[in-house]
Amino acid sequence: MDPKEQFLPFFLWDGDENPTTLIENILPLASKFSNAPEKKLKEMISTEVLTVVKRKYANFEFETTFDENGIFHLKRDNYDCLPTLSTGDRIVLWLSLLAGLRKSTKCQLPLIL
Repeated sequence: MDPKEQFLPFFLWDGDENPTTLIENILPLASKFSNAPEKKLKEMISTEVLTVVKRKYANFEFETTFDENGIFHLKRDNYDCLPTLSTGDRIVLWLSLLAGLRKSTKCQLPLIL
């Protein structure tokens, strides 16, 4: 093996970890894989989440925020809705965020389902 060879970063999710926690921590994770500025990552994450959530919950208004620790929150009427989404919705959201994260990296981050 060539010690100078670059290895691609990868993220393995076995399906057992709580998708709420993964989504909430997407900004710190994205920061590790992307050279994009934090503001751009926040915009990408918010856009992706709102796109996915609006497909199913078109009649509701949602807002996305990040707290001082970079933890993501999906709110409706100032109530954090992310934990109340169905498991299936959170998994779809997580996979969508991974796909969005892949777009923001300079390298070809593998995404294997």
